[in-house]
Amino acid sequence: MGMIGVVLEFTRTERNGAKVSDVKANPGGGALLTSDHFQPSGVDAHPLPGDYTILGEVQGTGRYSAVGYVDPKNQQTSQPGEWRAYSRDAAGEQVAQVWVMNDGAVLTENANGSHMLFPSGAQTMQNANGYIKLLGNGVVDINGYIIGTNGNGTTANGIGQDDHTHAQGPDSAGNTQAETEAPTV
Repeated sequence: MGMIGVVLEFTRTERNGAKVSDVKANPGGGALLTSDHFQPSGVDAHPLPGDYTILGEVQGTGRYSAVGYVDPKNQQTSQPGEWRAYSRDAAGEQVAQVWVMNDGAVLTENANGSHMLFPSGAQTMQNANGYIKLLGNGVVDINGYIIGTNGNGTTANGIGQDDHTHAQGPDSAGNTQAETEAPTV
């Protein structure tokens, strides 16, 4: 048999040489319970006060283990087949996320920027001041500056790094100068 409780406190401790965590919860209608915290190996998730926990009965009289949690504040947005993890500040507000989507895309983001890996292998990184896009064909776009797969860069105005020339004004004698040649190696 199990019960649902509201998380009051989460503490990390050591017991018999093992690094463990305890969850103090209020299951309602009586005494508060301090239970062992269990989650998958390799996952380090810290519930917040006010989260709900499911307490499963374990060996020993009146012993329970916290085996899962629900964040009652934030909207859950993953779709069928997806995995999404997010962090929260002390007030419980979401501040960052990693979202593995059911089409193969992966999104990481916080309030200041994001990185999206598309199923095609294309990628976009951006923040409030600019972006970098790696297209599926290998072309890179950095705030409008395009770098082709041959390494040639082209400005947003269409001026190519490898094939542009420079106009030269008249020299000191007033003679008009010829355009420069395109850059060479």
